[in-house]
Amino acid sequence: MKDSLGASLLAAGAKYVHGAMGTVPKSVHSFLHATEFVGEKLAQGGIPATSLRHVPLYIDRSRFASRSPKADYLVYAGRLVREKGLATLFQAMRALPDVKLRLLGDGPMRAELDQLARDMGLRNIEFAGFLDEAEYVAQLGGARALVLPSELYETCGLVMWEAMTMGVPVIASRIGGIPESIVENETGLSFEPGNAQELTDKIRQVLGDSGAAARMAARGDDLVRAHCESHYERIMGIYDEAIAGAGK
Repeated sequence: MKDSLGASLLAAGAKYVHGAMGTVPKSVHSFLHATEFVGEKLAQGGIPATSLRHVPLYIDRSRFASRSPKADYLVYAGRLVREKGLATLFQAMRALPDVKLRLLGDGPMRAELDQLARDMGLRNIEFAGFLDEAEYVAQLGGARALVLPSELYETCGLVMWEAMTMGVPVIASRIGGIPESIVENETGLSFEPGNAQELTDKIRQVLGDSGAAARMAARGDDLVRAHCESHYERIMGIYDEAIAGAGK
């Protein structure tokens, strides 16, 4: 799991024990998964398909209701760690010297990334660091686009939903559960993880057609709204199902 050998061994051990004892199907009515990708992984791990229930995640859309005037920069929002694909993003930014990128967030790679930017001669990257919520919302909402270049599995990538809710188009890597929120050229743009050239091309596409970018952001907002508005009903339906079957 991620970079943790201990966590991976623990998860593998738990899977083995539950599989050997047959305790998972006996003790749990439903396993909720936020994306179909996660559901597939759970099924591969031995969870019975009949116990799997897809319930997309939820965000409080009221927190991202404001629409900031768009400024001339791209934004990345998240931890500064290797698996987020920031080295690939830096390669793309080297090919786009007139495009500004703001990194919202902090993490263990901050110093390394700062040095990498210097070594690559990148003058178009700004490290904003950790921000309070008001400033985060303002910075995210003011961007021309959000870039999510993850190179290891993401369950969903909720920052995409936050951006879409504020009318910010999304460019994200095709990995894990991310593609389930990206209908190409409809709700956003996607690229192969680690492919700096394709990422560069997608950034140029967004910046070169503001009308198409706005339409993608609006359709992304529709997708997020639909998921959030149905979240409660989905959860309660599963509770009702579990209660009805408890005495059987």
